[in-house]
Order: sequence, then C-alpha cells, then structure tokens
Amino acid sequence: MYRDERLVFGALGQQADANLRPFLRNLKADIKSGAATPQSAVSELRARGDVTDWKANRIEKAARKLARQKTRAIKPGRYRSLDPLIESGYETLLGRTPTFDEIEIFKGLAGARRISPSDPGAFSAFLSDTIMASPEGMGKIKTEQDYAFERLYGPMGRDEEGYLKRGTFKFDTGAMTQIANAMNAAIGN
Repeated sequence: MYRDERLVFGALGQQADANLRPFLRNLKADIKSGAATPQSAVSELRARGDVTDWKANRIEKAARKLARQKTRAIKPGRYRSLDPLIESGYETLLGRTPTFDEIEIFKGLAGARRISPSDPGAFSAFLSDTIMASPEGMGKIKTEQDYAFERLYGPMGRDEEGYLKRGTFKFDTGAMTQIANAMNAAIGN
C-alpha cells in the first residue's frame, strides 16, 4: 500500500467511525417520536455496523442502550377534537355518518401516525386519502376514469346503497323515443 493510500483510507476510516454518534442520535429521536421501536432501531444499528467498519463492542454497547429506550405513549383523549372532522369527512365523501368504531379507529390511526390534533389540515388530508383508498370509498367515489366514461356515455348509475354501477349509465327512455322519432323524421320513414 502506498503512503497516499494509507493516508486517504485512514481519514475515511476516522470519518466512518465518527458517524456513529449522529446515527445514534437520529435513532433515539425516531424512538422518542414513535417512528421506530427500540427493537427496530437496534436491528438497524447492527445492520449499519455490518456495512461500516465500526467496532463490534461499541455497536453492542450502543445497542444495549437503545434497547432500554422508552417510547412515548399515545394519549387517546388528545384526539377528541377530531370528531367533527371525521364526521364531516364521512358525510362529504361517503354520504353517511361514521359509526362510533370508525371514529375510534381514525383517532387511533391519527395517534399512531403522530398527526397533531392541532393541525386539522394534515388530518383532513390523511382522512380523505384513507377513506378514498377503502373498499367503500373506491365503490362510491368517482375516479378520473369514471368522469371520462360519463363524458362519453352519460351519468353513471348508483345502487340503493350509493355504490357506483361502473360500466352502466342511466337510460332515459323518453329521450330515446324522441331521438328515434327525430331520426325517423330526418330519414323520411
């Protein structure tokens, strides 16, 4: 090995060793915010240690410290203010009021995703995306393809529960007889 190579590789090794501290700081922040569990942070640290040339005893010591980290508990009462948003989202998108269980499920999801109840815009976006991705939402909410179908063939029908009848459209027999009569008159029959 040449002298220049030893110098470069020595500097790179020192930098890789020094990167352990900010990496640990980010993992601890993820655990505190709930973005990662202590177990997942430990496995991520060990995987990163395998790739870099960090010392194994240093990684194990840091892994033991990470495993003892505590996550913050979610306070369910903190999300009571979201009830009106959930109700209005269901009424707007699905045309019905949500059940008590659906409201509780969305509050739990908001807590798990760490969506702040003081930011109704972020929660509304999360709510509408989740409702539209649900099977009921996909059956009741029109997509761009549905609008293109309606431009060509007319309004799409719905069943008694409000689900779209994709591929069908409302057929007005009165208008059809008028069109047929107008065509017959034009042809001369």
